[in-house]
Amino acid sequence: MSEEKKPKKDGFIFDAENKPIVDFVGTCADMSVFPDGCCSDIYCSHVIEHLSLAGELTQAVEEFYRLLAPGGTLRVSVPDVSVLFRFYNDPRSNAEARLELLKFTYGGQTDHYDFYKCGFDPELLHLLLNTSGFEDIEQVHFFELFDDSSNLMMNDTPLSVNMMAKKGA
Repeated sequence: MSEEKKPKKDGFIFDAENKPIVDFVGTCADMSVFPDGCCSDIYCSHVIEHLSLAGELTQAVEEFYRLLAPGGTLRVSVPDVSVLFRFYNDPRSNAEARLELLKFTYGGQTDHYDFYKCGFDPELLHLLLNTSGFEDIEQVHFFELFDDSSNLMMNDTPLSVNMMAKKGA
């Protein structure tokens, strides 16, 4: 990862796993250790697909909304299942390519955190953000904040849905 693409230290890193660059460990479905409106920006690259549709996902998006100050921006990136399924079903995809697509669809499953419990396409992610109160929701090609999964491509096609959404004033 290049120096300019590393996470900036003018914020903090919240993660489910305790790693050297992590400032706070926990689940994004419960970030009650932080006060309302304490963030101007939240960035989640390939996070919410790890959450269950039965509660965790809605709780996490509600937490993002609560943490954002009025006018704050949420940036979310998730694997785009519509693109992944299209590539998977392409008759030109060999077994090795399909296996990699399955890992990107369901997680690499290398540990108990690396499982995906839900999937999104642009319409579903927009619906989730909209029903959670976010405004000015727009899909963007890339965030270009860090060198992370939000930038992954296959055959010149982005594999992620990247969206920005605002909390109203």
